[in-house]
Amino acid sequence: MKRLAFWPGLFVVGALYGTLLEWAVGSVWDMVGDCPYVYPGSHLTHSSFVMMPMWGMAGLQAAVIYLAIKRKKPAMLLWLLLLVALTFVLVLLLSRV
Repeated sequence: MKRLAFWPGLFVVGALYGTLLEWAVGSVWDMVGDCPYVYPGSHLTHSSFVMMPMWGMAGLQAAVIYLAIKRKKPAMLLWLLLLVALTFVLVLLLSRV
């Protein structure tokens, strides 16, 4: 059961961490100069809740790459192809929001 909870948990951690980091970098950049990206419809200004699933997918992709290298199993990179395909689908869905 622990193994099944790992991947959704990692998705949530990646989503939260990525969104927080994007907001922090954008906020600091805005204090120093002109931040090149702003989400006008978002309460966070320099990040968006719509982007959270993308950050979660990025966390999963990074974990698969790390585990494939650590365990020396290149076949695990096939899971990466699946995650990239799911990310493309997610981009298509989120681009309509």
